[in-house]
Formats: sequence, C-alpha cells, structure tokens
Amino acid sequence: MFPSFSLPFLPYIMSNGSGQPWNKDRPVGARLALMQNEIAKIRRELSQQSSAHDLCLFTVAVDSMLRASDLLRLRVRDIQLSNGKIRQTFAWRQKKTAKTVHPVLTSASQATLKKWITQSGKCEADYLFTREKPRTSLPISVGFYRTLIKQWVRLIDLLPHDYSAHSLRRSKAIFMYENGVPVEIIGRLLGHTSPASTIHYLGIDEAEARARALAHDIFKPKRSNKTKTTSQFSDTELGDLSAQIWERLEPKLIDLLKNMELKND
Repeated sequence: MFPSFSLPFLPYIMSNGSGQPWNKDRPVGARLALMQNEIAKIRRELSQQSSAHDLCLFTVAVDSMLRASDLLRLRVRDIQLSNGKIRQTFAWRQKKTAKTVHPVLTSASQATLKKWITQSGKCEADYLFTREKPRTSLPISVGFYRTLIKQWVRLIDLLPHDYSAHSLRRSKAIFMYENGVPVEIIGRLLGHTSPASTIHYLGIDEAEARARALAHDIFKPKRSNKTKTTSQFSDTELGDLSAQIWERLEPKLIDLLKNMELKND
C-alpha cells in the first residue's frame, strides 16, 4: 500500500526530494511551434527510416492538431474506412474535455497512414502508434512520444528543450492563423471553448506584444520626416547642360532685342 501524504508535503514531493521546486530556474512556458520549412526538413529525415511509423506519427500529429493523449489512442478503424481508404476527417471525443472535434487528414497524412498500416499489417482494432512493439500492443506512452519529438527536432539542429508535444499541436494552428484563417475556426479544430482560449494557446497576444516592443526601439534616433532631395546630375553635367541651353537661347534673345529696337525706332 502506498503511503498517504498530506498537502504540506506536496511541494517536497514535487521537488524530487531536493527541497526546491522542480521548475526552479527553468524557463517553463509554451514550447515553440515548428515552422513550415522545419516540418518539411523533419519529414525528409524521417522518410529515410526503414519504418514508416515515425513519419506517420509526426505527420498525423501536425495535421490533426490532436493532444498527445488523444493522438496516441487512435486505432486503425478511427481513420480508415472498410474499403481501406483513409478518411479525410473523422469525429473524435477528446479525453481532456469530452468535447467532440473533427480533425482533418490531408493527402500527406493519408499517404503515410496507408504506408504504415500496410507495412505493419495492422487490423482495424489495432492501435496505430505502437512503433517496434507487436501489432496488437498498446500504444507508446506520452512520455516516450515527447522523447521522440526531441529526437526529431535534434535531427535538424533545433534545441530539444524548446519543443514538446504541444509544439506539434500548435504548429498548423499558428500556420493557419498567419495565413488569415479566423481564430474562431482554428479554435473549433483545437476543441477550444472560446476565441480567447485559442489566442492565449497560440501565444498571439504575447507575439504581438514582442513585435510591437521591437518595433519601438527607444535607443534608435528618430528619423526626420523631411525627405532629402538629391540631384540626378553632377556639377560638371549641370554646367554643360546650362551651356547648351544658353547656346540655343542666345541667338533667339539677340533677335528678340533687335526686333524690339526696330519697333522703338
């Protein structure tokens, strides 16, 4: 039987016995999302592996935007029709909120899913993501999934500490937002109850604040609004041009003066 602990001992338990909080001096916060070019690089690296498992897991994780606890519970029957075709979308009840979402699987996900299911010989009742374990095994753990993510980002020289399971969930959502998709629609795909939750989750308010702070550099000299006009010609060219103009005007001016004198006479 496990010993019972009262609440006063909880900080000590969370400190791993050191007496210090587990996150002391650690920059804990939202992990970075992957950019489009980084996703492409990781997919290229994973496509070189003999097993299609990791490529499939990575692609579906980014595409579906599911939490790790939901992603790893997927079975073949959840994403494949009876005729073997991979669904474009499917209904999924989230473990955390019990709310139903409708993840989307684009052609890239469909192709990798088809390849992995065929390669592994999985049946409709089998969990999708079991890696090297036997076909009918339980899925990999969330902790092992996080470890895989850190291995994947290391393949393209990113810092593992900056990335975790939510990095993959946030990547497509941020990509959609930056390409003009309304926050409300992204929130539905993520299973959020309000746009405010989505804005906070994506870090939009923090990113905008940082961008504005960088744009207003108090140490940079203020630029003058006056535009400085610069001549298109050098002094020598201006002198030559003036001489040419005078050469053409001089005879006409002389004729004009002579005509005026004749009229006066």
